[in-house]
Amino acid sequence: MQLSMKLHFIFIPLLFLSSLSFSQNKNLDNIEMYYDQGNYKKVFKRSKKLLKTDEYKNSPTLILFHGLAEYQLSKTSKKYSANNAYDNYEKFANKDLDGLFRLKFDIYIYDMQLGMVNDIRHLNNGGNERKALKTYDKFTSLFGETIPFEEITANAPVLEESPESTINKKGQREDIISYAKKHIGTPYLYGGNSKKGFDCSGFTQYVLGHHGYNLPRTAQSQGDNYAKIKSSEATKGDLVLFGSSKKNISHVGIISSEKGESITMIHASSSKGIMISNIENDVYWTPKIQYFVRIIKD
Repeated sequence: MQLSMKLHFIFIPLLFLSSLSFSQNKNLDNIEMYYDQGNYKKVFKRSKKLLKTDEYKNSPTLILFHGLAEYQLSKTSKKYSANNAYDNYEKFANKDLDGLFRLKFDIYIYDMQLGMVNDIRHLNNGGNERKALKTYDKFTSLFGETIPFEEITANAPVLEESPESTINKKGQREDIISYAKKHIGTPYLYGGNSKKGFDCSGFTQYVLGHHGYNLPRTAQSQGDNYAKIKSSEATKGDLVLFGSSKKNISHVGIISSEKGESITMIHASSSKGIMISNIENDVYWTPKIQYFVRIIKD
């Protein structure tokens, strides 16, 4: 009796860990690899095929990546539907009631969150407020509490103090990191660019804006509009960009370490809010680094 109970309690955790792990399943591992490579068509086709089998038809992982791939494809082809992608994400979330898969795959989910926020802003700026509001309603139904529509559609942060300027650039870099650290613990809010809450690019825009630098609103545009530098040159105040490719940037942070040190960044984490992370030789962050850019010209 005691032996069977022990085996029972050992068996359940093993099944649980197996269900979460990509490394124990070649098909799921390949799906993530193709998504990382930006091969969304292959992800879409393979996940669709696997979801028709008895083994994978209820897989939260496949449902999620099938939806995320279709969302990415819908940006450039009418053959694919963003609404279908939203439905798949909702189906995924209903299977992930404890949120463990969302925690595991948050950087991929952020691709959709960031894209929807950018869509809302783009539609509103283009004069299509009705469609922007409709997308905003869908966004809140999928991802829960966020900031008001008016704040998402604001293209510049509302700074609570006048911009600071420092003639000495090294001193300014120190001031930027010091100011950024004052916001550690501020919660993450999709579309946020104020002290109520930040998303990743809202935080970099807010902090650099406080020091007189007018950054564009999105992570992709922040990376596209400034000079790229080598990782070995990165120092305090530079930006680091993450994503599945250089044309698909999904996260940005501010370098908080000195040149030559182990690279750290201060950033808006979707799980912990504003925090400092070491990104050098990190299994989560390092593979997703795309490049570094310099805002402050020395």
